Parts: sequence; C-alpha cells; structure tokens
Amino acid sequence: MKRHLWSIPLSGLALCALVSASAAGDHGFGWDYKTLPGAACQAVSATDAADLLRSPIAIVNNGGRSERSVLCPIVRDTVNEYDLDIGVTVSKGVTCQLYIMNYQGQYAAGTPSQPSSIFSVNPITEIQYFSVKANPNIGPPGFVGYYTLACSLPVGGAVLSYISGEFAETTDYGEKPWW
Repeated sequence: MKRHLWSIPLSGLALCALVSASAAGDHGFGWDYKTLPGAACQAVSATDAADLLRSPIAIVNNGGRSERSVLCPIVRDTVNEYDLDIGVTVSKGVTCQLYIMNYQGQYAAGTPSQPSSIFSVNPITEIQYFSVKANPNIGPPGFVGYYTLACSLPVGGAVLSYISGEFAETTDYGEKPWW
C-alpha cells in the first residue's frame, strides 16, 4: 500500500486534537451526581442519636422503642439555581421529605416536598425520588441555599444511601468555563 507524504502530518494533527480535547475537561451542561452513604445522615436530637446505629453504609433505628428522625445534607458543587434530581434508598416504612431553605433562613415555596415517585427495589427496599425544577422567579434568591432530606425511621428502618444530581453548566472543577 502506498502512503502519501501528507498522511503523516494529518495523523499527527488528529492525534493532537484528540489529546487536547480530552485535556480540556468536561464542559457544558450535564447531570453531575454525588452519592453518599446513609451514614452521612445525622440524628435530629441527642435522644434520636442514642437509638441510631451507623454502619459504613447506612444509618439504622436500632432502638426498639419508637420512630427516630435523621437529616441528610445534599452536597452540591454550585449555589446557583439548577434542576436537582434526588433519590434516597431506604427500607420500606421510612418516610422522607425534601427541605429547601435560602440563606436568610426562609423555606422555599412548596417546602417540605414529598417524593415525586417511589420505586420498589425488592420486598424490603425502595428508592424515593425528588425532582426540583429551577425557578429563578421564586423570591430572591430563588433556589440558592441549603437542601436537606429529613427522614423518619421506624424501629428497624434505615437510610442506606442517597444520590443527588444537578443539571448545571460546570467544568471538572465545578466552575463555569472561562469562555
């Protein structure tokens, strides 16, 4: 097979283009998800904490007396108002609500919100889904603020894990691209 002299420089240019594109990072809009174990949730009070057992992957009401409450913080890369997609994997019987609070300590309209859907994983586990659509028209500063899952665990109930994703314009470093 005969090669043309110009095929070598073109191959080199193509290789440089591939390398520079991959070195540039992930830019543009996309879903950026963070998964946390249920052990990241905190007891609401010292009374609740006494009955909660943390394992490396979950938090369980091991008290045997009554329902206990936990708060699970949502970790985000940005504080701007972007769509959020949240799923919390729990044992059946656990109820969760999503709270949104701005930096002035005021709850966003519709807070607390109930799951938008529930998916049964198996006879003892389910995923409760929450969907938050960005709305910059909600009194300043919109959805800019704190997001927390509040869950009530019956005796033996557990939060196994939770995942949150934001649909945002970010780079690999959680910042908007310079261009």
